Amino acid sequence: MKVISISRQRLQAGVLSSLLVLAAAWIGNAQAQTIYGVGDSAINGTNYSRLFSINPATGAATNLCALSFPSTAMGASGLDGLVYYVERADPATPRINAINPQTCVNGTPVATTLPAAQIRATACPDGRFYAATNTNQFFEVNVNTGATVRTLNWAGLPTGGSGDFSCVNNGDMYILAADGTANYNLYRATAASFQTLANGGTVNVTNLGDVGLPGAPNGLTDGPVGAGCAAAPNPCLYASTGATNQTWRINALTAAATNAGTTGGALTDLSRTFALDLAFTKTVSPSTALQGQTVFYTLTASNSGPGVVRSITVTDVFPPAFTSVAWSCSVVSAGDPNTLVATSCGVTPTGTGTLNNTASLSLNGSIRYDVTATLSSSFTGTLTNAGQATLTALVTDLVPSNNASTVTSTIIPATHLQITTTNAVGTLTAGQT
Repeated sequence: MKVISISRQRLQAGVLSSLLVLAAAWIGNAQAQTIYGVGDSAINGTNYSRLFSINPATGAATNLCALSFPSTAMGASGLDGLVYYVERADPATPRINAINPQTCVNGTPVATTLPAAQIRATACPDGRFYAATNTNQFFEVNVNTGATVRTLNWAGLPTGGSGDFSCVNNGDMYILAADGTANYNLYRATAASFQTLANGGTVNVTNLGDVGLPGAPNGLTDGPVGAGCAAAPNPCLYASTGATNQTWRINALTAAATNAGTTGGALTDLSRTFALDLAFTKTVSPSTALQGQTVFYTLTASNSGPGVVRSITVTDVFPPAFTSVAWSCSVVSAGDPNTLVATSCGVTPTGTGTLNNTASLSLNGSIRYDVTATLSSSFTGTLTNAGQATLTALVTDLVPSNNASTVTSTIIPATHLQITTTNAVGTLTAGQT
């Protein structure tokens, strides 16, 4: 993560932007996402205090929000969909703040233990947030407290110069760094090399080659597959060059750069959210039941990623045809144990009556709700019951149509059969019929 302060003069020209808003399906791997960046508009000078969006196909920039303080580094967190940004190098103690990109509401800044130097930042699909300086170190940061969780060391990555780093869908990290000359190379660190590495550990990088950009790159992220990109499932990387106000697609295999359009301003950092696929299913047994009988429902919620889900709500409002309902939640699959989010049924895994439970899902994690419901003795006909799982954050669901499920049962009357006997003769004597 090589980063040096970009001169204010370079940032004064025009609409400083940066962000790629893309809520459409990715070609090849169908990964929907939104890509963000920080910068400035001409009317704000060089305060680095704006959040922008840019169309990756045309380079057209859109001014979204004002930040609460100047920043040249941010990461869009998949945990809650907020954009977390780090105060630029001017203050002795940088701060971290969050902004809701839909409402433009800024949070309350928290102080960090990061060094007072030019910062770059990125978020990974496992929920972790990283910052880096112009040194051979980078840092995992708790964005809620500002505390440094781990300090890690690069091996084989040159220091100095501008640049950026970014996580992609599979958790790997790509880095743009000066190679000691005027050239910038693309490097890769695998997710396994840093995801759970102990504090103070060393992360080896692979040099993928010279990107051949005409100016110093100030931002890096991945985005929709376009001209010049490697075939899926390889990521399509996007870089920005502040001096030339351009956006570039970078081939993740060869490091070759292809011009993606003019932004109209310098880009100081790029990042994006990680989409996920929350799915919900529901079954009923038996499908045909008698009045007063017990009916069993099974509800399942799962996440196939690539991002994690810190908070979902599973709901099911049971019809009045039931006299009693009891439910319990259990973890079917813990999923990836190395993410920042564990698969959990939340603080209330059991209950009665209406189901309204908050849970969390790691990558490939799933949970199941077992429901026991007793029918009333008077209801007959078709019984319909619907349940759903809902995201409680600003993250993007790849397939929102699979978040709800409805099942029906046929309830038939319970027959009451009686047998009676009578005897016409009240008193009998021996030998009588």
